[in-house]
Amino acid sequence: MFTQAYQPHELRFAYCYRVYFRWHTLRNQPCPPLAKLAAEELSDLVRTYGIEGLECAVSDVEILTLVSLQPQETIASCASKLKGRVSKWLNEKVGSTQPLQLLGRGYFACTVGKSTREEVEQYLDDQGEHHHYSKRQLPPVFVERYELSAEDQERLMARHAWVVAQFHIVLATHRRKGVFGSKEGQAIAAEWRRRQEEMRIAIIKVFVCARSRASRCTIAPGSVASRCRGSFDECGARCL
Repeated sequence: MFTQAYQPHELRFAYCYRVYFRWHTLRNQPCPPLAKLAAEELSDLVRTYGIEGLECAVSDVEILTLVSLQPQETIASCASKLKGRVSKWLNEKVGSTQPLQLLGRGYFACTVGKSTREEVEQYLDDQGEHHHYSKRQLPPVFVERYELSAEDQERLMARHAWVVAQFHIVLATHRRKGVFGSKEGQAIAAEWRRRQEEMRIAIIKVFVCARSRASRCTIAPGSVASRCRGSFDECGARCL
């Protein structure tokens, strides 16, 4: 299959990219200043990176926060920026003259949104009928679901972190012109599946109709610099 390479900066997304993070202090040792970190203050600390803090809950041993990210941001890089800024803030609050490691190395992160997995799955299943293709003798529709293998789980696993990152991506043809059929959809899905290891993603479900392509995938957090960055926009560019 001929594939046309796109770069992330060539794409324009309408997106909702929100991630929930949680991490602890080093060895769960109490750090009283952490309990005083307000959501507004955390948001101010990371706004310079284009990260918007939405919610925050803290204690003297852990922090839980919900943030909104730009499409080019990876979960791993966001975690590094969040923890780096909070660590610097804590060192200033305790009055340390030398940098202290006050936060644990790992973290938990997951993508969040208004729609559940089941709702996204149902949305993809219903698209043939929505576009009035279901009553055709040969509907120009392809839909397939793929189970994640143990190998998929292993290659997407981040080091020192537990990350659940799943995205629903919709790509439309120029001016919504109908160019795809079921055979083209099958070929597109096969190509995505063939390249998913290279792209550091795992395809969960694919829907293709005459005017659009949609996929639900889980993505690596981009924690290893030598691999794919694992950002939302890069995933979209490579799928396109």
